[in-house]
This record gives sequence, C-alpha cells and structure tokens, in this order.
Amino acid sequence: MVNAESVTPSQSFLDYFQWNKQDVNPNIPNEIFDDLINSSIKSFRHRAFAYSFYYLCSCLYYNAKYGTIPLYNLYSLQLIEMLYGNRKPINYITKRNGVLDQMGYTASENDFPITCNTENGFLMDFSMYSDLPKEQRDQMNVPRNFICKRPVKAFYRNPHDVYYTGTFFEFEKTHRIDFRIFIKCIADSRYGFEDFYVYAFLFVFEQFINSKSIVYKNYIASSLNLSMRTLNRILSNLTKLNLIKINDDKGFKYTICKNPTKD
Repeated sequence: MVNAESVTPSQSFLDYFQWNKQDVNPNIPNEIFDDLINSSIKSFRHRAFAYSFYYLCSCLYYNAKYGTIPLYNLYSLQLIEMLYGNRKPINYITKRNGVLDQMGYTASENDFPITCNTENGFLMDFSMYSDLPKEQRDQMNVPRNFICKRPVKAFYRNPHDVYYTGTFFEFEKTHRIDFRIFIKCIADSRYGFEDFYVYAFLFVFEQFINSKSIVYKNYIASSLNLSMRTLNRILSNLTKLNLIKINDDKGFKYTICKNPTKD
C-alpha cells in the first residue's frame, strides 16, 4: 500500500496509481485559477484542494486507471482522504452536485473508462465500463455506490459545445504538469496540495513573463487570494522540494522545475 517502507514515499504513491512512462500528463485549463477565485469556495486551502482533486481526477480518467487499479483504491472518498485527510470539511466541494459539479468541472457518474483509445498519439475516445458485456461487468466487482468523477472540462470547454473542445482534445490556453511533481508534493507529510496549487499557478504564470520581468510577491498573493505569510511558507517548501529556484527574492524572479528528479 501507500506507506511501504521499502521504497521512497514518491515511488510508493506512483506504484499505488500504477503510473508508468507510457502514461500521459493531461492538459488542465488555465482559467481554472480564476474560476476557483470566483467560485463559492472562500478558503485558499479549499481552493488548493479543489484544483489538486480536479488534476488527479483528470490524470486517472485520461489514462483509464479504472481499468487497471482495484476500484476500491479509486473511490472518490479514498482519493479525498489521501489528499486532505478528514473529508467532512471539503465534502461540499466534491459531493454529487457539489461545487466542482456546479462549476461544470466535474460530473459524478457510475460509468468509468476501461481503456483510452489513441491514434498517432492523440486521444480519440474511451472504452467504458458500460460498453462491456454483462459477464465482464459482473467480474469486475464494482464496489457498491462507486462514483467516478469525470473531468467535464476535459471534454467540453464550454457547457454548450457540441463537439469535443475540452482539454483532452484541444490544448490552447492550457497547462500540462508532470504527475510526478504532483506526487512529490503530496507524498511527503511536510508538504501537500497547497504547495502543488501554488506551483501550478507559477508554472502557468511563467509562460506569460520573460526573464527580465519583475513579478512582485504581493501580486502572486493577490491573484491567489492568500496571505503573504502563507505564500512565503509555500515558496520555501517548493524550494526545499527543488521545484522552484528563486533567483531574485526582492524582484521575485524564479525558475520552475518541470522534470522532477528522484527522491
């Protein structure tokens, strides 16, 4: 399980999700940061969780992990507790018709992908659990009340779109973060999803600035609606994780690590 002593924390989590070199890091919509700020989620910590949960759901769905990982390991409640611990404070975000569902980012469904079908490296569609013959469905022993969170924005960027315009299929104004970086943030109890959320924002923001730009910390703090104290703590964490290098603290020039090294 996750806390195996014979491997590093990150490798243990990668093993849990059966992540390998063939798996794809999915694209996430850039507007998710503004959408979360403008949502009913008032807490920075809860917005950070919502982003990380959506990212994880996107990774699992794109790579059809539901067809390879025991489903009891992929219960939404199991994933929530893995990220947050006590699920009660953030149940309003992830429950059926919760905030993420209402925002049009997720949908709570009983169906789930078994395999993803690609052509020339591009995703075409999914083979779903509901497509299987009844005999095969029965053999899967799907847990009672099993819910899969489908990342809606990955299929349709806008609610009225007819064709697939989502981030699994079209990549304009999106970002793609290595799953190993997500794992690196959540595997060590000293760090967590807040660090990943700020990393993701800086990852996107770096695309729009050049090496001569001066970015002030108060702008970052204001954009994410968090305190300067919290921002400094998280930047310190990201530095310790070797996920960011601060070249000029006063002007806040930074370099993002995009390819994590081993623990």
